[in-house]
This record gives sequence, C-alpha cells and structure tokens, in this order.
Amino acid sequence: MKQLKAKPLVCLPSDKGGEFCVINQQQYSQLASQHLEDATIYKRVNHMTATTIEKKINAVWTEICKRNKYPANIQRSYSSTNTSLPKFYHLIKTHKEGPELKIRPIVSNVNGPTSKIAWLLSLLLKPLLQTVPAHLENSLTLMQRLESTDISNRQKHCYPCSLDVASLYTSIPPDEAISNAREILQRQDLQPYGLAITDIVSLLEVVLHNTYFRFEDRIFLQVGGLPMGSSVSGILAILFMDTLERRAILSSPSIGLYARYVDDIFTLVENKEAAEELQATMNSQHGRIKFELEHPDEHNTLRLLDFAVTLDRNAALQFDFYKKKARRDIFVNAKSALPWTAKMNIIKNEKQRIRERCKGNNSQMATHLQNFGTILRRNGYAQQTIDKCDTPLRRRNQPNDGKDMLFFQMPFISDRLNQKIRRIFQQEGLNTIVYSKNQNLRQTLNRKPNDSTTCTLTACPVSDPKLCHRMNVVYQIQCTACQKRYIGSTIRQLHQRVKEHLTSDKSSVKRHLPTCSTTAGIAIKILSHDNDEKNLRLREAILIMDLNPELNAKEEQQAFLSLVQPVKLH
Repeated sequence: MKQLKAKPLVCLPSDKGGEFCVINQQQYSQLASQHLEDATIYKRVNHMTATTIEKKINAVWTEICKRNKYPANIQRSYSSTNTSLPKFYHLIKTHKEGPELKIRPIVSNVNGPTSKIAWLLSLLLKPLLQTVPAHLENSLTLMQRLESTDISNRQKHCYPCSLDVASLYTSIPPDEAISNAREILQRQDLQPYGLAITDIVSLLEVVLHNTYFRFEDRIFLQVGGLPMGSSVSGILAILFMDTLERRAILSSPSIGLYARYVDDIFTLVENKEAAEELQATMNSQHGRIKFELEHPDEHNTLRLLDFAVTLDRNAALQFDFYKKKARRDIFVNAKSALPWTAKMNIIKNEKQRIRERCKGNNSQMATHLQNFGTILRRNGYAQQTIDKCDTPLRRRNQPNDGKDMLFFQMPFISDRLNQKIRRIFQQEGLNTIVYSKNQNLRQTLNRKPNDSTTCTLTACPVSDPKLCHRMNVVYQIQCTACQKRYIGSTIRQLHQRVKEHLTSDKSSVKRHLPTCSTTAGIAIKILSHDNDEKNLRLREAILIMDLNPELNAKEEQQAFLSLVQPVKLH
C-alpha cells in the first residue's frame, strides 16, 4: 500500500458510473488546467487567504445580527472562523465517448469560509421551492403526476419528450441569480425566519462574489456561474429555471404536463414539431442557457431519471425501471468491511426501487430483479441471502424514553463485535447508536505521505518543519520562559494557525509573551489528531478540562467544558 501511495497517481470514482478510476497525476492536472483556462468562468488571482474572506463575510453577518438584535450565540454559530480555501477537483466522465477525456468540475467547500452562511441561506430559501410548480423532489413524484393527469389530456398531448440543460450551474450568472431570488421573495412577500429581503441579498452577494478556491499551488476566483460546491447553488438554480420557464411556457403552444428535476425536464406535447418548437422557445430565453431535446423511441417510450414511461395509442401509461448506461453493474462486495445490516438495507432499497418503478409491469419487474440478483451473486452474496431481502425496508424507530440519544463511532471490525458493544450499552441503560465510518481504498491511496521537510511560510513560527503542514490536530503552545500553556485545535495547516496566535491582538498568547520575559518564546507540541472536526473539538475540550492550560481564556474553557459535561459518564 505504501508503494502504491508513493506513485504519481490519482484515484477517484467516475462521474455517475461509480467506477474506480486511476489516472496519472500529470494528466489529471492537465485536464484541470485546461478547464480552468475558461476566462468567462474563472479568473486567476495572485493571492487570497481564507482569513481575508472570513473578514468580509463576518462583517456582513455581524451587521445583520446587530440590526436584528440576534443573541450572541446565534452570531457565533454562523461566523466563519478557522476555515481554509475550498479545493478544486474533478471526476472523469467515463460514460462520454470520444478520444478526449471529459470531466465534471467540483469545488469542495467543506470548511470553506462561505460554508456556514451558504448553509443558512439554503435553509432560508428552501421554502421558496414550494412556489415552483414544475419542481420535483424525486422520480416517484413525476410518476404520480403522470398518473394524475386526465386521460383526455394525455390523448391530446400524447408525445413525451425531455429537455436537458447543458452545464446548468456554470451557465447562470451570479448577479442574475441574486436578482431573481430577490424578485421571488418580494413577489411572495416572504421574510423567512424574520430576516429582511435586503439582508438575504447581502448574504447572497458576499457568498457568490467570494468563491475563491485553490488548485495545487494556484488560486482562482469563480467569476461566472454558481459555485458547484455551495449548498445554496442548487436552490438558486431551481428558482432561476422557474422564472425562465414561466416566460417560455406562456409563449409556447399548449403543454399537457411540464415537470423538472433540477435540470432534467419532462413534458407532454402534441407531436414532434411541438417539442422542437418548445426547445426553440426555451433556447431563446437566455443567451447562456441552452437545452438539448430527447425524443421518445419508436414505441413512444421515453427514458428519464430512473424509469421509462410509454404512452400507448389509448393514452394508457406503462412504467418500467430504467438504468442509465453510465451506471455500471457495481455493488458493494459481500466481504467488504461494512456491517451486514447495512449491506442488507442497500439490497432492500434497490429491490424496492425496482418494484416502485415497474408499477403494473410484473414481467419486466421479474426480469430486473433477476438481473440484480446476478450482480449480487457476482459480488459474493448467496441466493439464500438475496431471497431474505425481499421484505420491504422498514424505518426502525429508536426508543428514546426521555433520554438523550448518544452516538458511538468506532471502526468496523466485525458484526459480532458490534453486537457485543451494543449489548454493553443496553446493560448500562445508555440509549446509544453504534456506527462505523471506515476509510475506503480510494481515500487511502489518495492520502499521500507528507515527505516535505521545508516550509515556505514567511516568518514561520514553528521551529520543527515536520509539524508545519500538519492538519486536523489539537496543539499546545507553551511559553519557554514561564511554561504556561495554551491548547487549541485547527483543521488547517498548523503553522498558519500558530502565526495567527502571534499576530492577532485578540490572542492570549500574543498578549502574554511581552509581559512574561524579553527572552520568552514558544514551543509547539501536537497533543491529538482526528479527521472528524466534531471529534477534534471534543478532544480539545477534554484536554482543556484535564490539563487546565493557564493561557486559555476562562470563557473559552467554560464553553469547552459545556461540550464535555453533558456526555460525561459517571
């Protein structure tokens, strides 16, 4: 494994297909660089830090909190602190034919400066989706809408077709998306959670205009389109499409049914000519957004999402399960390190999905279930196990009995060990769910060894270069003169966080050193490590409670103690 990790390879799943892709690092970088050369979407910048973006976002958020007289804990909850620049990566579209590789660009906004406010905006704007008549939550909703259409309507509009938007997110200008959201809020006269429309617009502007990200050693600003990794982008795209299609439908011929799942549109029209006329009308609504049209086959069958629908000569509906070519016959292996109940639930879910999409089509249902059984046997499942999964999946209600629910995470070793641990919790009367979060092969291979012993940070305060690039750690800063300590945690590179302690006037470390000794310096030590941010904060809280560091502010210690005390076991 170490030899594989040392090779210049990138391992990643394919786009949509879920295949295990391995690509040379140089070719991977070239594909990304070619995509980032599009000046209409990306602009390279010489320098930008997460701290600079944090200040912009926090300034807007603080002003809104003051104006609305929000309590301090609300302001702190959505303030951006200790973040890092989002990272750009891409997936290979293995289902696209041709000699040239095509990619799906993604910007990971996990712990990005805009992630908290973007999540808050998605919560504020989500109620607006109820005002979008074409919006679909899933494919089953579309099947229900088709069944509820009047038979006379289907007889007149007997031609099913679909429209698909090419590169929806990157085609929507941010300013137009913001303006569109403001108009909808004003039209609906909504102030979600009491927040004024002007406040929501201000938050949207600071989020969408600060979509900086890093790829390797370069920094970019996304100037065109909505950011792919932001939680608010999906809602803004749905709202933008709603405004566009309302204008198009008003000027188009009669439509029997119009429904949309994000950028996949299903519609019933009278004939092929009406479908092409609708496409032309939709393409004329916006200069950047273009639609591709898909016609039904010779049996008047259209395949969309995960089902196929056929309208016969009598306008009767027939449904069938559909699996896109891009979705390979891949399934979790029976011997993989995953709890057996999880594997069984995945099988039950897929079987249930097949049955729901084959409504009234028993012969096709049997064929699809048989094909799925072949895939399962190929992955090591016995026929007896497959047959046991025929019962529908039921959501089990966990007994609460007025007690707090606790979650205990551990690496998966065996089902037998998990059962023993659950039994221990039950015997002790603890309402606990045991769950596993293992690292897969792809994640392991992509975790490259950090052989760098050089640091390029200007005035780096960390004396040991091997510690400079450490991330997701609980650290200790100790005064070399009086031995007083400060304990903190960071998910960024350690030397960046330590430097902030020495330069920020709010830092207790910076305030202490001049008052201690003229020769006072600092010594850095890593106390703990955890890739899960919540667990990392908990580790920090436990260490603060146990070691009682002198330089941590008392308010800070009390805040961390509140994290530990509710779950402390006596």
